Amino acid sequence: MQQIKRITKKFVPREHPEHGTWGWLEVGSPDTYFPLEAMGVAHDVLEHKLRPKQGIEEELMAFGAMLFIRYDGGYWVDRRGSASEWYYQVSTDLAEMMVKYGDAVKPCRSRILSGELEFQRSMGIDHANREAFDMDYTFRGLKYETRENLLGWIRKGYRWAVNRYGDAFRVCCWFQQIQVLVARLDAESCYENGEMLVISIINSTVKVRTQYGP
Repeated sequence: MQQIKRITKKFVPREHPEHGTWGWLEVGSPDTYFPLEAMGVAHDVLEHKLRPKQGIEEELMAFGAMLFIRYDGGYWVDRRGSASEWYYQVSTDLAEMMVKYGDAVKPCRSRILSGELEFQRSMGIDHANREAFDMDYTFRGLKYETRENLLGWIRKGYRWAVNRYGDAFRVCCWFQQIQVLVARLDAESCYENGEMLVISIINSTVKVRTQYGP
């Protein structure tokens, strides 16, 4: 089992400029980023390699980390006890990226994942490709090379998560703990009190707290 000695990330409370809701923005992120709810905070803490996150390739790698943590780890399990389709969970976000960035994704080649994982990864792209048509009538679909680059970055993110964490179930439990604990906090009140959010994982123990100042 991989031993994660320490992960620490800090977030500041922010109001969503369009919706008026409150959430959390990772320290160092551009002001143009929208604040996150509890699930998004857990995603940024565990499923992103860089901090703060940078570029479309980093986002695609995060989808690969999601495949490890939330698919392998059992987060997406329905009441019958079977894993929900990964590609339905992520296809909307993937489709938005395709429409916005398209062929701008940098080249990335990597060997395929095994069995079911490769199927889920491929179906995620194909389902998102169809959804992108519904989002933007000018979208003409992915070129073969672009599709392979998207898949390559997702594979790379999956392998990064495997190498970093080792045990998907353990990290999935961290994800759920962060989500539950952050959901209990009132970001607007923290903003009024001058508090920020600090999330730490120390020797496999999750700690979520607020503190004043940086």
